Amino acid sequence: MNLLKRIWNWILAMATIFSCVFAIFAWQQSNKAVELLNQKVEVVARQSENLLAIIENIQPQDVSASLREELRTATEMLANPVTADDFFIKAFAAQADGNYNNAIKYYKKVIELAPKNVNAYNNLGLIFGELAATKSGTEADKLFKQAFEKFQKAIQIEPDYHLAYHCWGAFLLAFSKTKTGNEAEKLFKEAFEKCQKSVDLGGNNYNLACCYAIMKNKEKALFYLEKSVEQKEFPIDFVLNDEDWKFYFEDEDFKKIIEKYKS
Repeated sequence: MNLLKRIWNWILAMATIFSCVFAIFAWQQSNKAVELLNQKVEVVARQSENLLAIIENIQPQDVSASLREELRTATEMLANPVTADDFFIKAFAAQADGNYNNAIKYYKKVIELAPKNVNAYNNLGLIFGELAATKSGTEADKLFKQAFEKFQKAIQIEPDYHLAYHCWGAFLLAFSKTKTGNEAEKLFKEAFEKCQKSVDLGGNNYNLACCYAIMKNKEKALFYLEKSVEQKEFPIDFVLNDEDWKFYFEDEDFKKIIEKYKS
């Protein structure tokens, strides 16, 4: 009996030891899991901050192939977005990929969480403007007006936001080309004013150059065109395929600017 009792006590003691060892092991593994999770969260946060610093200063159509891949990777890691910044990254990535439905949904969430996010309003304006360019008639009119409302909202929040003036002017110019007579003239005048305001605030020169080209004001058209290509706002090929310059393609001064910055 004494032997059986000693064996039983030994079994109980070993069970207690194994239980303690297992508890310690589980605790260590749990700590490692928490540490790894925290590290992953930190990595995602750093990547998000770096991406935001880039995409808040460019337009979705200007995204490079490498940046597009970074955005796709980031959106996979942000499977459950929480903050306005999370939703902005997902919205921008969707817009860059041409997935406008998801982009609109995410930008609306950004605005819900951060009502003064001018980039969200501006990018929504870009989407509606680009969609308008693919439509005609009253459907196009409605989309253009939705775009203008978003640009206007961005400027109401940040009056010196030159990018919104730049985009607003570009789409007003496009809208004016779908109209005739007094309506077209009125829209063109509004486009010119927005493009001029963008330049005054330090924005791109290209749209203003196009306005002067359409007005056949050669001196100012070429002046702002040269500033634009010098700053590489748009590729030379883009200029050569832009119908706004159709009266200048054979102009010697125009050709000199193109040749100067072609390489």
